[in-house]
Parts: sequence; C-alpha cells; structure tokens
Amino acid sequence: VVTAGVSGLGVYGVCNYHRFARVATVEVVGNHHASVVAVRHLADVHEGDALLLIDLNTVIRQVMRHPWVAEVEVERVYPGGLRVHVQEHEDVLLLSHAGHLYRVNPSGEVFLRARGDGLDRPVLTGLDDRLVEQYGPVARRIVLDALHILDLVGESGVIQPDDLSELHFDEALGFTLLLRNGGLLRFGFRDPAQQLLRLGVMARNGLDLSVPHHIDLDLDGLAVATPLSS
Repeated sequence: VVTAGVSGLGVYGVCNYHRFARVATVEVVGNHHASVVAVRHLADVHEGDALLLIDLNTVIRQVMRHPWVAEVEVERVYPGGLRVHVQEHEDVLLLSHAGHLYRVNPSGEVFLRARGDGLDRPVLTGLDDRLVEQYGPVARRIVLDALHILDLVGESGVIQPDDLSELHFDEALGFTLLLRNGGLLRFGFRDPAQQLLRLGVMARNGLDLSVPHHIDLDLDGLAVATPLSS
C-alpha cells in the first residue's frame, strides 16, 4: 500500500512537471544566413510558454518561411529548452532575370533574390521574360542543365567551377561558358561531358587554358581554339 502510494505520488509529480514546465531558452543551431533573431521571431515561442503545449509542427512551418531555410527540426530539451535545428539552402548559381540576380540551390530551386555579399557565384544569363513566364518548365530545364554543367566542370579537373564567370544560354546556340580570365567556351546543345573530354584532350596537347581563348567545341569532329587579344 505504501509502495502504491509513493508510486502514485511519483506519477502525479511527473505529470504536473510536464504540465507546468515553462520555456526558459530557445536555442537555434545550424544557421548561418538566417539570424538567430529572425528564426526566434518566426518560431514565435516566448519565455514562459508551456513547453509541452508548444505545437512543434507549427514552429517548423513558421521557421520554414525564412527564405534561407531549407529544412527544420524542433525538439523539446527538458527542463525548459526548445532547440531549433536549421538546415539552410546552399546557393551554387546566380540566375540573372529581369534586371535582378536570384540565388539557385543544387536542386534548381530559385529561393531568394540576391543582395549584398556572396555574389561570387557563376551567373546564368539568357533566360528572358518570355521564356520564364510562358515556358516555365523549359526555363527550369535550362537551369538544371546549367547546374549539370557546373557539376561536370568540377569533376573534369580541366577547369574549375571558380574559373567560371557566366553560363550564357541562347535559344539558337545553346550554352556558352565565359571564364573569369576572359576566355570563352562554346558548348552549344551537345553533351557537356563529351565537350569537357575534348577540352581535356586539347589541354593535354598543349592548349594553355590560363591564356584567354575562344574555344568552339560545338563542331562536328572538330574543336577550334582562337587566342583572344588582350
């Protein structure tokens, strides 16, 4: 009987502890671009709120409204803490459209207009208003193709993604890559993996890619490299 009474008191105490536990801290982890202040504001959880009554799914939905936030996890940390785990978008490409630059993540999602710092990414140009507004799926395919080219460039070792200044798309001519040293690589609509293999062969045969060239790889069985005057 005594044991039962003590057990009952213990359950009562635990239940009331959970019932009356209050938020003392809101911790934000994993953020870089999204400030702690911004995440806490969107979470809308305040000191003194009942910890057990917080709807974690609501907190997740609200924090996801921040344009830099890609994924969110929220957990209660007893006795009085709430921890918000943030995973942010990675911007790997800038899209030039309608006079502005927009950040693009590796999945091809355009998630934020670019302002301030972090503008040293390759820029995708050539997507005019008509193409974006009237042919949305086609425009998205072009963005994904540009990202695919970036991935292949990184894997090739012939040139590096940091060497790229711009990827220009032309509806008639396909892709042209502009290098930071002023060089130009015309890929066209052909398989970029094959184009980079041909470029590698040219480099191994003596082509100095540190010197600006106009290199046309969009030719049947040929590749023409023309030095550009400084």
